[in-house]
Amino acid sequence: MVERCKAEDCIKVKNHDVSVWKTKGQYLKKAKRRKLRANYRALCETYHSVLKRVTGSAVRSVKVSMQNKEVAFKVLACSALRRAMSLLFREVFYRTIAGKALNIYIMSTP
Repeated sequence: MVERCKAEDCIKVKNHDVSVWKTKGQYLKKAKRRKLRANYRALCETYHSVLKRVTGSAVRSVKVSMQNKEVAFKVLACSALRRAMSLLFREVFYRTIAGKALNIYIMSTP
């Protein structure tokens, strides 16, 4: 299931002293071979708090299938908002830099 979804598991390794070949379980072996990202929980909690702040914390659907769809649409809306804000920031930022460069060029010419 993890390979099919291309998900990344975050298993915490208990015994760092035991070598990989003595460890049982393919996911534990993968976790020992790679380094886990530091502060992964804090990143997830930050994203969830932003999601709740932007789209609201309540799920209003009654059926489980509709609850899943509502949460999926909330994630989609939050991602779209973040993408739009980053594009808007880039446009304003580069327009400001281009304007300053143009003003400097105009002022420097005799």
